[in-house]
Amino acid sequence: MWFYNAEQDLVYTGGLISPEDSKIPDKPSPQHVWDGSEWQYQLKPNWAGLMDSLRGSAVYAKIWTAAREPEASTVAALKKTVKANTALTLLQDSFKSESMDDLQFAIATLREDLSAIASVGDFTSKELIWINSLLETHQFPFRLS
Repeated sequence: MWFYNAEQDLVYTGGLISPEDSKIPDKPSPQHVWDGSEWQYQLKPNWAGLMDSLRGSAVYAKIWTAAREPEASTVAALKKTVKANTALTLLQDSFKSESMDDLQFAIATLREDLSAIASVGDFTSKELIWINSLLETHQFPFRLS
């Protein structure tokens, strides 16, 4: 991979190559990454935007309901509610840590726990489409299926 160091020289696996010798155009912005033939603009995931979009949505209400489930009267139902509550906590913590692995794990755990609660269930196809559009809008590199 190519990158610029502080002296504006191009560095590749430890060897210095000046931009004039390599004929690589100037780096347009800090968000650009050299792919070997051209500068590619790469946006970072917008964690705050994704969380703001989720809050107050029907999907978030569904998750919140599963985590609280007031009708959890049996021990088995209570265990499912506790698991969903734990998954919601994992989801919220992944937004704080801004860890992609944590977010993917939290979503997988949440979906499993939602599916276990009969009155809530997994995300519908419309909800999945909506969540995937949020992930795309906020520059996240994965989609749900």
